[in-house]
Amino acid sequence: MERFLSLALCLMLIPAAGCGSDDRRSDIDRRPDISETNQNPDADPDVPASIADALGEAFGGKGRAAETVDFRVLRDLLPEELEDMERVDASGEKTGMAGFSFSRAEGEYRSDDGEHRVTLQIIDGGGVGQMALLGASWLQMDFDRESDDGYEKTTKYEGYPAFEKMSTGDRPRSELQFVVAERFFVSAEGQNVEMDDLKDALEEIDFDELEDLRDVGVEK
Repeated sequence: MERFLSLALCLMLIPAAGCGSDDRRSDIDRRPDISETNQNPDADPDVPASIADALGEAFGGKGRAAETVDFRVLRDLLPEELEDMERVDASGEKTGMAGFSFSRAEGEYRSDDGEHRVTLQIIDGGGVGQMALLGASWLQMDFDRESDDGYEKTTKYEGYPAFEKMSTGDRPRSELQFVVAERFFVSAEGQNVEMDDLKDALEEIDFDELEDLRDVGVEK
């Protein structure tokens, strides 16, 4: 989760670069507070009122502001076990700062001998829009790369836009990310797990039920 929020933190800190300068500090001090902008009745309606709104528009968020789904609901969607793997941990949290809010649920699975591991994760970015802050830059790209060490490509998984990555070798590592209902970021990572096995693990999540949560918390 840290890498998802780090981008948001960097974006908030960009205007403060070089804050050792008195002139720059004065400029920062003169900038209107976001809350003041939101309360200004004369504000241009076409100008985003916050960083979250701006990124949502940039990534096609269509202005769908939403209160994130309770992480406990997302956690309940994670399977209790996988084929030949036991769930060793199920966790969740809600994190927010400066207008950003994320609900995250994660399940960790391990084979009896500890040689094979899978991590499944579901994240709701609420009003951020198209998972702009979740490291899913591939949503705006189309690529297919391959080498002796593995491959990575944008693709489709069960009809959802997805990113697939595989590192080959004695202990292969697999990764699959995709977006459900233009809102939920789902990811799976496998250690010593082939891609087909990782996809089998993901099939244990009820995506229809996740789709049903599409409009939860959306402002009408």
